[in-house]
Amino acid sequence: MFTGTKYVTQGIRREVPSFLQLILWCFIESMNAPEKDFLQVFELSPTMVNGKTKQRIVHMQEQPPFQQVYVICARQIVTKKIYVVDDQQHCTMLCSDEY
Repeated sequence: MFTGTKYVTQGIRREVPSFLQLILWCFIESMNAPEKDFLQVFELSPTMVNGKTKQRIVHMQEQPPFQQVYVICARQIVTKKIYVVDDQQHCTMLCSDEY
């Protein structure tokens, strides 16, 4: 799963910095789960760590259950829910409001 051609929607291009898009793709490729669901979900939000605002990323899938939380440094903090869908030929990253 998630080995096909990768695409991002206009909403992702407009609202999510490219470095963060790459990080999300890397999280999918490196996830430690027995299987990957065709739908990967990311919830992005700000979080405070030692008085500094950081980017919080919660990576989830339904089947089999998987959840991983990351906190990274970022210049632009994004608050957004993102879906990544694999249809076995293409992988598409889109904002939840584009679904």
